[in-house]
Amino acid sequence: FVEEEEKENTIPLVLARHALERQRLAEWLPMNLKATKLDLIYSTNAHGRTIERLYYHCAKTKYTITLLEVLGKESLTILGMFATETWHNNKKGYGNGE
Repeated sequence: FVEEEEKENTIPLVLARHALERQRLAEWLPMNLKATKLDLIYSTNAHGRTIERLYYHCAKTKYTITLLEVLGKESLTILGMFATETWHNNKKGYGNGE
């Protein structure tokens, strides 16, 4: 359980929180994956902010869309990535160029 003090300091989950938002993200996938149901499987707010936790929660999912919120002084930037491989510790990089 999260203690009250920790709850107050938590940034609320915003990106792809609703199924409709995830459905819109699917429009950017390759044609053979457009009908795929997208589930939120990892969030730093819910699962922690380490690369190990990302690997753990994404280990069984081959295709993932990763969204990053980059907080700036005056604006918020959202970066998106589509991975065609399962996330794991890999010094060479990820994906196949699609």
